[in-house]
Amino acid sequence: MNVPSPTVSVILPVFNRLEYLRAAVASVFRQSFTDWELIIADDGSDDETKDYLKGLRHPQVKVSWLVHSGNPAAVRNAALRDATGEFVAFLDSDDEWLPDKLATQVKELRDQPQYLWCYSPIVHIDADGNVLPRISRPTVSRGTAFERIARWEAAIAVPTVIVQRQLLERVGGFDEQRLLHEDYDLWLKLARESEVSVVGSALTRVRHHGSHYSKTGEPELRDWIEFYAKWEHRVTEPHLRRVIERQGARCAALLARHFAARGDGASVFRTIARSVRCWTCPEWWLGNAIAVARLVIPTSLVNASRRS
Repeated sequence: MNVPSPTVSVILPVFNRLEYLRAAVASVFRQSFTDWELIIADDGSDDETKDYLKGLRHPQVKVSWLVHSGNPAAVRNAALRDATGEFVAFLDSDDEWLPDKLATQVKELRDQPQYLWCYSPIVHIDADGNVLPRISRPTVSRGTAFERIARWEAAIAVPTVIVQRQLLERVGGFDEQRLLHEDYDLWLKLARESEVSVVGSALTRVRHHGSHYSKTGEPELRDWIEFYAKWEHRVTEPHLRRVIERQGARCAALLARHFAARGDGASVFRTIARSVRCWTCPEWWLGNAIAVARLVIPTSLVNASRRS
């Protein structure tokens, strides 16, 4: 007997965080839209988390047991390989959906079939689930989004996205070579293939706590530089290629300024030399000029000029 495929496959990567995972899973079960399957990919969690997942005996829940890799893209892709729904929605193990999340976005994609993916604003919450006094609203309206995503003008949170599964398969899912910014890489790939729709109301609660999987400062900037260098070879349109080049130049200059703030002159000039191919970009000249100025102008003189 063939079981009909669900409308939505929910992808949930897991590595411990049991204190938040329960709420994430509960938010899926609270959805007003009930034609979904929940595919959990466990990235080698501890025994307590595994015991919880083994206890989720429900016909709409599948669990894939993986050897720990610490690679979010690979874990999500493992879940995607088991997905059968028309659409795919993403949820992280420390975030939560509001009850009408799936219903609202499925309706949006049904009513506007020219859009093959959709996202929405988020509500920020703290570790205890208390709402923080800000809401992140999308700056991208419906339509073409590649350039604005590339410019960091569209803050797309992973658990707000729902996408047609065929489109996701066509672009190859997440790039498993990327340990950072694999989500932005996917958004750019989707935007190359389809316009995006945006739901105006916040449908997802994104939790802020002390154990996020992220890196900041030098590792993040180095990854952004590599990210844009790779995308320069993926686009052929002169205008979009220029956008990518200028973003790469901006990141290289930010890295030089990062080293200048530490007084590391050797790394400043090494960064400038390695990014010299960006010399045609104004962002490269301005950012590097600021970095060099920080090295050669005494901090006491800069502070004195600010006070005067």
